[in-house]
Amino acid sequence: MVLGTAHVRNLEDLRGRIALLAADEKTIRVAEATAGRAGKDALVAYANAWRKYAHDHPGRYTATQIPIAVDPEFLARASGPRRAVELTYSMLRAYKLNEPDLTDAVG
Repeated sequence: MVLGTAHVRNLEDLRGRIALLAADEKTIRVAEATAGRAGKDALVAYANAWRKYAHDHPGRYTATQIPIAVDPEFLARASGPRRAVELTYSMLRAYKLNEPDLTDAVG
């Protein structure tokens, strides 16, 4: 988890840390749900894991949807956002999308 630092500078910093924690949690769930799956199976597992996370943790999920300012050093240590993009690209490559359609589908 990325919340290892004890000092929180202000409310905006706290919100950013919660968003990164949620991104890590959500990414872990999606990775576990899609492991060993491909194509439509992977897409359905991905969507179900994403939806279940939003249902189980509505406040944290909402935190991942709001633009935030995060300390760049802290963000560099966060793996969730980067890994989420990689997982999504991997899953969608099975659909043979060309650029820029692949990037648009991930975003």
